[in-house]
Amino acid sequence: MKVLTIIVTYNGMRWAQQCLQSLRDSEVATDLFVIDNGSTDGTQQFIQEHYPEAYFVQNSHNEGFGRANNQGMIYALQHGYDYVYLLNEDAWIMPDTLGLLIDCHRHHPDFGILSPAQLQADGLLDRNFAQGPCSQNPRLQHAITTQPFKNPDSLEADSFEEVYDVETVMAAHWLLPVSTIRTVGLFSPTYPHYGEDDDYTARTRFHGLRTGVVMKAKAIHDRQYRQASKQQLLYLHYIGLLKLFSNPFLSLRRAWYRCLGDTLKAIVRQHSLHPACHILKIIGQWRTIRRNRHICIHQTGAFLPS
Repeated sequence: MKVLTIIVTYNGMRWAQQCLQSLRDSEVATDLFVIDNGSTDGTQQFIQEHYPEAYFVQNSHNEGFGRANNQGMIYALQHGYDYVYLLNEDAWIMPDTLGLLIDCHRHHPDFGILSPAQLQADGLLDRNFAQGPCSQNPRLQHAITTQPFKNPDSLEADSFEEVYDVETVMAAHWLLPVSTIRTVGLFSPTYPHYGEDDDYTARTRFHGLRTGVVMKAKAIHDRQYRQASKQQLLYLHYIGLLKLFSNPFLSLRRAWYRCLGDTLKAIVRQHSLHPACHILKIIGQWRTIRRNRHICIHQTGAFLPS
């Protein structure tokens, strides 16, 4: 069994040692594939000096999350790996994380994506994880309510089911069987940054695979003190429109209706007409958006090199 962990870095010096050292300490051995998107804080030099075992790629500019991860996923396919683990630069795993996820996939091979419980650095359940994936499954939502993560290490092993089916989960921690990549393909080039993971989970469901959360496996995503600015919220509205028009379960006609409704709500909520400009941007990119949508729906292994 061969596992490749892919990490995309961009000025991630703050987390580099903890992130990479956690992989060295993993009970399941994993090779490292690091793609740097043009760091200026010395991240790339630190990794090459202290973790020479990592296969390191230096991009000339910031390719974003999806395109950079695609580089590692292609490498995994070309070199005979069985699993890919996508790991954020601001995240790290526990020694047993990979083993628990891989064991779960062996028992439930119909899952195309598996995530551990994503915790904050203080050990509490990540807020976005609790409000996102955990809220999508009533049994999981009930479980985290009755078994709060005030001290997750004290939870009994049978507090949670082996795996919970969810619609989406953030790609800070993803175990991907390579068979998923062969079926679903790479991240869509439609997305400049953000939204790629939601799009990929939708495509995974479209191809008959499930996305799951394994609460007995734990991992850290260190972002509890970050808050989105107004500019970031406006940008996320644009990403939301891209997700609408890329959704394989949604007709383009319905996507347009929802686009207009969501944009009106964003204008009111943000007290800005800027969201209306996103519709013009979508129109300017329409040919590319439709082409990529068609590829995702009609081609197995979308965007994989021939």
